[in-house]
Amino acid sequence: MAKTEPAKVQIDDLNSQQAPIDSNSKVLLEWSSPLRPFKPLNKDNFKRLIIWSIVLGLVLIFFKEFILTLTIFALLFFSYVMGTVPPQVVSHRISISGVSSVGHTYLWRELRDFYFTQRLGMTILVLETAVRPQRLNLVLQDVDRSKVENVLSSYLPHREEVPKRLFDNLTEKAAQLLNLA
Repeated sequence: MAKTEPAKVQIDDLNSQQAPIDSNSKVLLEWSSPLRPFKPLNKDNFKRLIIWSIVLGLVLIFFKEFILTLTIFALLFFSYVMGTVPPQVVSHRISISGVSSVGHTYLWRELRDFYFTQRLGMTILVLETAVRPQRLNLVLQDVDRSKVENVLSSYLPHREEVPKRLFDNLTEKAAQLLNLA
């Protein structure tokens, strides 16, 4: 009987699994910023969320909607985590071949257009893509918006009006209702 060697398992980190960044591409703009907009948790807003969750949870328990009640409390926990854990700082790069973010390169042919928006007091560059994910949100922390706009305008169309989707409208209305915005 011949001895067989055990199969070797190769473990790659997150960045090596993504498309490699072309080192020959000329870098037009590069910056580092948080992965997502972050505002530390406001105790009063969190208390308001807890009260709304408890009231809504009790109503749902009365109607024997236990799964929906658990979903409400899971969302409460998610909002707590997002408000207390600061995001990691990542690098973004715009080159002549495309846009690179978090170790993944999106070629110009995969991108449709771009626009800017504000969230939690931060300016965000939103790139609409033809692939998944359909939107890339890149936080512009220490980068001049006009500089980014000048670089991207030669490759992509710029949209002045921010398109609103159903989910965007619903979350905006919910934040206004709960007085969180």
